[in-house]
Amino acid sequence: MQGKVWSKADLLGHTVVLNFWATWCAPCKEELPTLQTLHDISDSSTLVLSVNVREPALRVARYVQATGLTFPVMLDSKGELAKRWGVTVFPTTVLIGPDGQARWRVMGDVDWSGREAQTWLSQLSQVSRLQSPASAPKR
Repeated sequence: MQGKVWSKADLLGHTVVLNFWATWCAPCKEELPTLQTLHDISDSSTLVLSVNVREPALRVARYVQATGLTFPVMLDSKGELAKRWGVTVFPTTVLIGPDGQARWRVMGDVDWSGREAQTWLSQLSQVSRLQSPASAPKR
C-alpha cells in the first residue's frame, strides 16, 4: 500500500515478522496495535510486514489510516500470497530468520510487544543458516 515492492533480497539479513490479517477479524484487530508497537520499538534488523488478505484496497486504506498503522501493509486481494504461505487462519504470523528461511508459524493473536514474543525474536535473530532454533513458539 505504501508503494514499495518487497523482494526476498530486501529481507535478507533481517528478522521478519510477516503477519496475515483482515479487517473483519476480531483477533487481528487486537493484535495489530502490538505489531505497531513492535515496529516502533524495533531496530533496523527487525522488519514488521503485514499482508491484508482478500479485501478491497479502499477498505484497507481507511482502516490503516483510522488506526494509525505505519508499518508496511501489502494487499493480497485474491488471497494468492496467503495460499502460497499455507495461511488458513487469521491472524497467522510467519517468522523469517535473517537467512531468509521461514522458521516458525504462529496462528492466533499474540502480544508482539510482550516478553514471550521478544524471546522468540531474539532466538530467531541468532539462528544461522545451518542451525535450527532451540525452541519454537508454543502456539
